[in-house]
Order: sequence, then C-alpha cells, then structure tokens
Amino acid sequence: MPGNDVAVIVPVFREAENVAVLISALRQNLTAYDWEVVFIDDDSDDGTADVVRTYARSDDRVRLVLRVNERGLATAATAGMLTTKSCFIVVMDGDGQHDPRYIRNLIEPLARDEADIVSAARDLDQAALSSSRRYLSRFANQIAQSFLRKPVTDPMSGFFAISSEAFHQSVRRLSAGGFKLLLDLLISNPSMRHREIAFEFRKRLAGKSKLDLANAWQLVCFLISKALGSALPPAFISFGLVGGSGVLVHFAILYPAFWSGWPFTTGQLIAALVASAWNFVFNNSLTFRDRQLSGWGLLTGFAKYIAIASVGIAANVAVASASFNNFHGLVALSALAGIAVDAVWKYFMSNLLVWQNTLVGISESGLRGEQSPPLYLRGTEQSYQSFRSTPR
Repeated sequence: MPGNDVAVIVPVFREAENVAVLISALRQNLTAYDWEVVFIDDDSDDGTADVVRTYARSDDRVRLVLRVNERGLATAATAGMLTTKSCFIVVMDGDGQHDPRYIRNLIEPLARDEADIVSAARDLDQAALSSSRRYLSRFANQIAQSFLRKPVTDPMSGFFAISSEAFHQSVRRLSAGGFKLLLDLLISNPSMRHREIAFEFRKRLAGKSKLDLANAWQLVCFLISKALGSALPPAFISFGLVGGSGVLVHFAILYPAFWSGWPFTTGQLIAALVASAWNFVFNNSLTFRDRQLSGWGLLTGFAKYIAIASVGIAANVAVASASFNNFHGLVALSALAGIAVDAVWKYFMSNLLVWQNTLVGISESGLRGEQSPPLYLRGTEQSYQSFRSTPR
C-alpha cells in the first residue's frame, strides 16, 4: 500500500464538488513522496463519499473513512490520522482554501528533524475572508494565544503537518470533544517543537463556510476544559454554562411569581418548565451541535427532552419544596437545590436518549473494491486501540 512517506488527512462534510480538484492538486505537488490521501466524511448528504469511492477504485493512494452519526472537524481528523502508517501526517481542509503546494514546506522541517509539528499561518488582514469571519478568526486567535506556552501566530489554523511519532505521543492527551486540532495538540503536548510557515489562504472553491458564532462558544468551552486539565469534557462544560443561563431564566420567572402571591411550588414548576425549554434550544445549537437535531428530529427530540425533564422537574420541585420548608423560606437556596438534582439527571439522560451518539466509523481502503476491517470510533483512545488491532 502507498503512503509510507506522507498521509494527507482531509476531513470533509458536503465537499463533493471539491474532491476532484484536491486529488488532482495532490498528484501534481507530491510527486517526490510516497503518499496517500485519507478523506474522512461525516456522512455527507451531497454524495461526497461516493465521489471519493470513485477515485479510490482506480487509485490506491485515495482512501475513505466514513463516519455515521458523528460530526466534528477535530475528531474527524484524529480518526483519519489513526488509520495511517505514514512517517509524516498533513491535515488540511477539503474546500480549496489550503493549497497543496505548501505541503512540501510543512514537511521539510520535520524531515530534517528541526520540528515535531509545523503549521501554516494565515495573514488575517490579507486572507480571503469575509469581514465577519476575519473578526471571529482574530478573536479566536487572541483567546487561544493566551492559553499557549509559546508564541504562535495562528493557533487556529487547520493546515499543519506533524510527525507520526509526535502525534502518537500526544493522541491520548487530546480533548474528548475536540475543537481545533492544532490548538489541542499544542496545549496537550507543550514539549513539541513547533514552527510556522506563512501561506496564502485562498477562497473556497465551492460550498459554504461552516464557521459561525457557535465555533467561538466551542472554543471557550474547549479552553475551559483544558484549563481544568481535561477533568471535565467540553460538552459537560457547555451544558453547565447553558444550564447557568437557564438558572437566570428560572429565577426571572420564579421571583415575580412568588412576589405576586403564587404558591412557591406552582412558581417553581412553571419556572422549571420554561427554563427546560430554554436549555433544550441552546443545548441543541451549542452543546450537542455535532448531533444537532432538525426537522421532525427536533420535535421528537424535544418531546423526549421534556419527558426526561418532567422526571427531573418532579425531583426538582420535590427537593426544592422540602428545602424551602427546612430552610425556613429561603427561596434561592431551595430553588438551587432542586435545580442541581434536575441538571445532573437531564445531562446524563439527554446524552443517552435525546442527542444519541451511536457512531460507527467505516474505513474503506480503496484497493479496487477491497475493504479493510471496520473501525468503530468512539473517542480518541478507542479509535487508537481499534487501529492498532486492525491487521494491516
């Protein structure tokens, strides 16, 4: 099998129009290397996987990893990196904004053993970015730089190369949720020797950018997780922050109801219901964005969430009412006791029943119809073990 020198890892989602152009560019720019390209498709609905399969049938250097019921750029890249035997691994986007002619510049410092990881830094003032995306990228870089122990111009870059040895030394330290893989690697393994090269960030060839304000939220939760030594996953932190905003909504309803003469139990029930609806909307958009519900799935998911919440609300009201009596009318303390029980219940049951993550990752070798054993990818460590135990 090819790919002893360089593996190019390309996470894709709805990039069917860009696959052919990228493969052609790799063929032109990697003639000096024994290379392969691994496309990791998060089950796109535009035929991206089919396009990759078509090329894989005639070119052994093209492979596909298809992930079902899973989303996430960083986790997709990690999954692809775990399936390769190459000495050097390059991660790049599949939308045409990362030019393959820079791959040689990324690899050369690794080959000379002058660095363990080399990233391509964008000039945000000159890059082909909309004003909103330029602002978001600059804001994200400023936040990320404050967490790094070394000067990095563009820690949010998605275009970099890393030695296989350095990657496998770092992979078990990566965040379970992930966000920007370069940033995660630099924070998780600060001993790595890092270099940057400048490159021209091009316009997308086709499709739409997936960067939005939700990415900034993901970054904040990711960095909080890292600051806590990854003791809490980013999703749990996001759920907690959303829940914190729900607490404000809860009290905004409870206190006026209580002051209006409503019984405490009635006010607590109404406040809990409204706060639950608030939390569902924002958890669907932020916390579980990689499993975001839409259409009929949104309605059925909301129904499940309310059913789960109803049990939590019952416990919430019971605990809060008992606390209210025991604490002699302390409204805030009583309400918080109920909210705590409600929040723990909803987080675990939401993961289990509402935003289910029944991921199956399928690795397709592309060897003219020959298929390699499937990889079941449920988190970084499990992916690593699956890869190591797969016959090559």
